[in-house]
Amino acid sequence: MATRLPKNYSPSDKEPFMNAKQKEFFRRKLNDWRDEIISETKETLNNLQYESSNFADLADRASSETDRSLELRSRDRQRKLIAKIDEALSRIDDGSYGYCEETGEEISLKRLIARPIATLSIEAQELIASILIEFAPDNFNGIEECLANPNDPKIIGSMLVSELSQIIKKDYDWVFELNLKKESSNTYFWYVSQEKLEPRLGNRYKEDGSELEMPFNIPLYLSLIHI
Repeated sequence: MATRLPKNYSPSDKEPFMNAKQKEFFRRKLNDWRDEIISETKETLNNLQYESSNFADLADRASSETDRSLELRSRDRQRKLIAKIDEALSRIDDGSYGYCEETGEEISLKRLIARPIATLSIEAQELIASILIEFAPDNFNGIEECLANPNDPKIIGSMLVSELSQIIKKDYDWVFELNLKKESSNTYFWYVSQEKLEPRLGNRYKEDGSELEMPFNIPLYLSLIHI
């Protein structure tokens, strides 16, 4: 029997993790997403059938073939995404949903709401990324460009503190929803290895190097300067 959810219900850190209401919330979210993708897939198939007709004009035919290729790629992505959604629904049924498959730790509710098929916590994902960079650096050249924020707010030295505060509130409001006093919120940090001059991910509570920490802890710094 499905669990009834209160109107406008949203999972909260104040309630037990993955209780019946939270499971039902994510089950509905995943099913709605699945239905949406299936609807898009049917539309893709209809487009492919419509465009399969012959075109007398060579330019029209070439354009049609390009569109068909893009549609097929889109359909393949949709198929893979549905498979991941089905796996997530199975995890809800077996009780493993919401827990990192590598560490067994709880995946934050905010991350699950944003990406309900997530199987790794942010910490585990960063750790895996750092390992990949360590053992296959040539495959990750230029990764900093991919991770860069193209919408960085412009900070002008002469601006008022109140103006800076408004930028923080507008673009980084998510920071103030985090509990930065929790040890798990500040466990990992990025630093540059003095031996190889390469970026590394360190554990603040298990190893040395925090004095070499790079200024990537955006939530911490924003919380310190926010007024």
